Amino acid sequence: MPLFDRPALLAGAAAAAAGWGVVAGPVFLLWVVTPYAGGGLAAVPRTAAGIWLLGHGGPLRWEGLAGAATLGVAPLLVTALAAALVFRAAARTARIGGVVLGYLAVALLAVLVGLGGAPRSEPLPDLCWVALLALPAAMAGARRSTGVWGLVAGWQALRAHGEWLGVWPVSVPDGWLARRVEQLRAVAPYRDVALRAGLAGALALFGGGGLVLLGSLLAHFGDAGALAAQLAPDPAGRAALLLLCAALLPNAAVWSAGYALGPGFTLGGHAAATGSAALSPLALPLLADAPTPGRSLLGLCALAVPAVAGPVVGRFLAASALPGAWTAAFTALAAAACTGLLTGAAALWAGGALGTAALAQVGPPVGWSALAAFGWTAALALPTLFALRWHAARRAHKVAETAETEDGVSPQPEAAAFL
Repeated sequence: MPLFDRPALLAGAAAAAAGWGVVAGPVFLLWVVTPYAGGGLAAVPRTAAGIWLLGHGGPLRWEGLAGAATLGVAPLLVTALAAALVFRAAARTARIGGVVLGYLAVALLAVLVGLGGAPRSEPLPDLCWVALLALPAAMAGARRSTGVWGLVAGWQALRAHGEWLGVWPVSVPDGWLARRVEQLRAVAPYRDVALRAGLAGALALFGGGGLVLLGSLLAHFGDAGALAAQLAPDPAGRAALLLLCAALLPNAAVWSAGYALGPGFTLGGHAAATGSAALSPLALPLLADAPTPGRSLLGLCALAVPAVAGPVVGRFLAASALPGAWTAAFTALAAAACTGLLTGAAALWAGGALGTAALAQVGPPVGWSALAAFGWTAALALPTLFALRWHAARRAHKVAETAETEDGVSPQPEAAAFL
């Protein structure tokens, strides 16, 4: 079967068209009910195309009275929808290249549609952002592994064919690095376990960030309601504001997760970190609960979020019956790395530009957020994993002793081994 076969191309194009259409639905309804909407019906697909491309990370630019302005904060609700559609298309066709190519074809059409008005898109950056989102989603859907597992496969290929290629000595030195790579090779069958555990850790972080956001919004409910009434006095404006806040809810959850992890996030030219901040909230009800100067109980309670994500990963891995201490440790570190990478990717898409000057860059720092997520998860997942393995081994040993007492049969010693 060819790599770029027709079913894969059509599946990728259908996934892109479906995402664009889902975004166009609310835009059309708002265009109908808004009395001051301009640009005619042609503004609906153009605006929907801009929002859809923005969901992939491509910034929107327009010329206003105050000069050029940029909007680069991707609504993660649209981002998640796009990634899910690509994932489903790749899982159905088991083809990566065709799905991505079909998806990019529709993205090119969206870019061309968005060139004719304001805000405008830029073809090359937008297509690069679309590919950056579609390719990993398609690889995940087609169940292809990358990263450290690709390095393991490369090591194996070099050992098998290095002499023929002339790039590797006949005998590989059996040193520390070689032993570690062989241990990684033993862990390779458990890559799916590590990926799922890393995803569970990332979801725990983002879910905890959502709880922090919810608690803060409840604590500042009056301020958020007053700001919403000022911004949108008419029903159409309130509907548009509600849709905007709903699309940005995942962004706010990721920002709250960054706040809980420690690196914090930047908003309005100021940095917010756990326990201390100095922020001026933007004119958006979702951000009316921005941290204030000084320490608060909610800010300290936010530290429980990363303290829970690590044990979630450890508990997930402990239930997977990993053989041997080294295999379990490497898998836990790989899962923590996946959590860090997913957190960094979410921070990358959740932040961006909301304007100029102090709003040129908002959101959590990508590198520090990823590193903090990896550190917290690894530091807590490893002891949780080995504590649960020790508890399971001790329990199995007690069960074996009980069986020996009742039946007079010696238990199998391997049943109590956890390393």
